[in-house]
Amino acid sequence: MPHPTRPAAQEPTPFGINLGVGAAAMSAATIAAAVLADDPTARMIIVAAVIGVYAATVADTRASLATTLIGFGLFNGFLVNGYGELSFHGTQTLWNLSVFGVALGLGLGQRWLRQVRDTADEAGADDPPRRPTTHPQHAPRPFATSYAKDA
Repeated sequence: MPHPTRPAAQEPTPFGINLGVGAAAMSAATIAAAVLADDPTARMIIVAAVIGVYAATVADTRASLATTLIGFGLFNGFLVNGYGELSFHGTQTLWNLSVFGVALGLGLGQRWLRQVRDTADEAGADDPPRRPTTHPQHAPRPFATSYAKDA
């Protein structure tokens, strides 16, 4: 059912659709990383780059978080280990997870900056910034001025 105050063209994409698209993107990234690179670090960079692009593109933070976890599971299960077996390798697994978290944060940050810019453009922020005005009573005094009253 469309939202009563928004036109149908501005309805956000449902969470399930975004999650499905994210899962498909992570599956494609995992396959591409397996085909293109033999080094686990290069594979991690490929999957993390797709996570960052997805987070920057899709306007649903929950779907971006869930997609990151799906991507980490696919990376850990199929690219680090074999046959989809998830395991914990101590600091290496934490490092991989932190790289995915940084990619997610960069993507979300880029999306936020783009949203702020678009909102400012809609509000007419094309005007050059103005200097804040200060009431004469509260204007700062020069350093050499004496604060004692002249009698």
